[in-house]
Amino acid sequence: MSLKLPIEKSSGEVDLSRIRMLIYGQPKIGKTTLCTGFPDSLFLATEPGYHAHKVYAMDIHNWQEFIDAAELILAGKHHFKTIVIDTVDILANYCVAHVCKKLNIDHISDAKWSRGYDSLKKELEGQLNPLFQSKYGVLLTSHTKTQELLKKDSSISKTVITLNNQARSIILPKVDTIGLIKMKTFKLADGTHVEKRILSFKASEFEDSGDRLKRFPEEVILNSDPTKSYAEFTKYFRKEAGQKTVQQQRSEATAAREVAAAVAEEEDEQQATAKQKVAPIRKTMPIKGGSKTMKKT
Repeated sequence: MSLKLPIEKSSGEVDLSRIRMLIYGQPKIGKTTLCTGFPDSLFLATEPGYHAHKVYAMDIHNWQEFIDAAELILAGKHHFKTIVIDTVDILANYCVAHVCKKLNIDHISDAKWSRGYDSLKKELEGQLNPLFQSKYGVLLTSHTKTQELLKKDSSISKTVITLNNQARSIILPKVDTIGLIKMKTFKLADGTHVEKRILSFKASEFEDSGDRLKRFPEEVILNSDPTKSYAEFTKYFRKEAGQKTVQQQRSEATAAREVAAAVAEEEDEQQATAKQKVAPIRKTMPIKGGSKTMKKT
């Protein structure tokens, strides 16, 4: 018998480079852009949202291609540290189509005795679990929809992830953190107002968000440079940050100062970028040990 009982507790330390995060938001709000700021990222792209960025990407057109890509990734003969599934909604639909074809049914509910749902769960978990249990960071992207929820005497509108119910119940428990990208208006010290993109981790009855790692604040103001947003994230994963409860409330004054600084910084960057624009470069590069081709665009 090779199994042994542990003699020490786990460290309890959390590593941002191995985070399992789902980022969702409206189309074109910057989900893919934010993911490009994570180190050494590889996009498993089910839609062409990455084309405006210089990234390593593998286009995924069906479930079998995802299985093949995951096998190459897990073999480890590459430099990638972060795997981005963009978007997980479409990937889940690929899995549904794969299972339906395998069972020779038109819809997942057509199989008797819940066989279709059981097969979907087995297939999704069988392919996703090794990736989630690996040494790599895993980012998932998804879109938003508004759901009307009935309460006792009224109803509320909730912003939710667009995953179908079956995939949602399988995938969401696997992620540590769910963040909603949205716009928020801030009042500056001079009385003017400015809109900024934020990543909200605030769990509430109005949106699907949360952070069971308890590292992120309720919201993070995003920089137009995704590498700077990632640098901001790293602050919440230092040891000294973990000793405090980082789920602190930020005062409006503090938030306003942060926004003002971010606005000034972005204006400087835009002026510098306008002076020196670089034409995009397009490359192809194979993963060692496989025939799948990655494109850096």
